[in-house]
Amino acid sequence: MIIVASFRLRSAQAAGRLRAASRGVDRFDRWIMAGAVLIAVRMVGYPLVRSISARLVPRLWPPRLSLEKLKSLVRFGGYITVSQIVNPLLENVEKFLIGAFAAVEELPYYSLPYSAAWALTAVP
Repeated sequence: MIIVASFRLRSAQAAGRLRAASRGVDRFDRWIMAGAVLIAVRMVGYPLVRSISARLVPRLWPPRLSLEKLKSLVRFGGYITVSQIVNPLLENVEKFLIGAFAAVEELPYYSLPYSAAWALTAVP
């Protein structure tokens, strides 16, 4: 009798582990299916959007780049790119300096009021 109960308990535990493992595979299969659907939608959507845009604005296809236009794009876009990289560094450098020269526990006494004051600049 004890042997039968022990066997039933072990088989129930094994079945529980098998169900848990199959749930994990089901979740993984759902992610794969979602990814496959997204890729299929992109593969169908790109030619559709391209053909519609080529009909609406025919001079955009095929794309042509001239050296003058490329220079102006790089001149304008280079400034924007550099400013988007440098601005966050300049805005946060004082926090790094406070953390380096003062105790780390003191940083919230500066950082939180500074963030609140900065947020208030958005209010007209």
